Amino acid sequence: MVQWKELTSREVRSPAAYSIVDTLAGLVPPATGNVNPASFDDGAVARAVPDGVWAAAAMAASIAAALAGAGAAEAVRIGADRIPPNTWLPGR
Repeated sequence: MVQWKELTSREVRSPAAYSIVDTLAGLVPPATGNVNPASFDDGAVARAVPDGVWAAAAMAASIAAALAGAGAAEAVRIGADRIPPNTWLPGR
């Protein structure tokens, strides 16, 4: 059976393991929270703001535009155009 300390080495690329590794290295809060596993996926934007559905739609539209060859400014504009007025999201 693999020991849990072996599973938390920096060799393992699991973001969730980083805070354990930092704690074992002697770091204490708030430094141990610098690596937030929730921020390593595309869904983080939808969880980070109150209007998560609109944020996810804007992000998806921006990514799709960028993958289709749009420049950065155009991709951002396309994403921002997906945000309805009167939401908590900035950018309209």
